[in-house]
Amino acid sequence: MTTDTEKLLKSIDRIPKDYFSHYGGGWKNQISTALVDAVFSISGKYETVHGRGLLPRLLTLRDGWNRSGIDPSNDLCMLVELGEEPIRAEMGHGKVVPGHSRERYKSIAVLEAAQNLIDLGIVSAEDLEAFRKRYEGNGKKLETAFTAPVGIGYVTFEYFMMLLGVPGVKADRMINRFVKCSLGTDKGARDQIIAAHEEWLKQDGNTASLIEFDHAIWLYESKKV
Repeated sequence: MTTDTEKLLKSIDRIPKDYFSHYGGGWKNQISTALVDAVFSISGKYETVHGRGLLPRLLTLRDGWNRSGIDPSNDLCMLVELGEEPIRAEMGHGKVVPGHSRERYKSIAVLEAAQNLIDLGIVSAEDLEAFRKRYEGNGKKLETAFTAPVGIGYVTFEYFMMLLGVPGVKADRMINRFVKCSLGTDKGARDQIIAAHEEWLKQDGNTASLIEFDHAIWLYESKKV
């Protein structure tokens, strides 16, 4: 009897090999950039064929920070001090939980999450990594703080951590769709991808990290749209 992992691996075999080396590396030493990326990716398009989407705007925002005398890319306190208006001006007026009585601009949600991390003593990417490794239970504290703002859930938290280099799977619409097409259900998609990656690594020549593996699947599925 074919297992779910075997079914997934058959689907993964259809992904072009070069996709497993397309991951750009995230924002390992830029906690504010990672935070903006994660929150604005909620129900958003990362890139489009016309050069629009989240990524071009994010790069413009980050480049503007780099050119200025005040660069908050790895300083959450500085990001909060600058306020949400500059983020919204560049990243757009997208909202979390649009249409809900508690809807708010994503730019505001960014600063709410930033302040919650600051309250844990986390200002930089290095602070976050030290906090995460200090005590096993701190991972849950990070998740609770990050997801406290309305509209920010676990998937967004995991993606934020992945952007900072922590292995994970962003079980978003594309990943869930890939798993559902392969298995008939997307239940437990995150764990299914992790299990498939572990088996995939046992095959000769397969060396991509979990994040690179996740990205290859996301890229393959997104190109179907």
